[in-house]
Amino acid sequence: MKLLLVVCAIVGLSLGADVKILGQGSPSSDCSTVCTGTFGGAWNQFKNKKGDVPGTYIDVDISHCGYTSTPVITVSLGGTTPNWTFEGASAVYRATSNGFRVYIREYMNKDVTASLKKAQNNKFTVNYIAVGSICKK
Repeated sequence: MKLLLVVCAIVGLSLGADVKILGQGSPSSDCSTVCTGTFGGAWNQFKNKKGDVPGTYIDVDISHCGYTSTPVITVSLGGTTPNWTFEGASAVYRATSNGFRVYIREYMNKDVTASLKKAQNNKFTVNYIAVGSICKK
């Protein structure tokens, strides 16, 4: 349902329509906003408790959107090339009103440090669409 809401918002915005966000438990349309952007910051290696390096992550800052609660967030991976070989880019972790984290790793590549190098060298970015409330309860 949340994905359908975000897709409808995207289509509505691309057509220049007024978008009203309604749904069970959603704030009034006067308090809702859509915030989109592209974030290219520092990619980092993720280390688990064993000290292994199983992947690469980036923390995305959306504090400028002004959300008062955690929004619904949809993401994709951008960059020069070859981001199609990576997995995990559509999953959002640690989402708050101010930001979220995305983990990626290259599919079938055992050398996870290569994922970090490719993310940095190919200027990988996270494209996001967030839908949420900007009014205090």
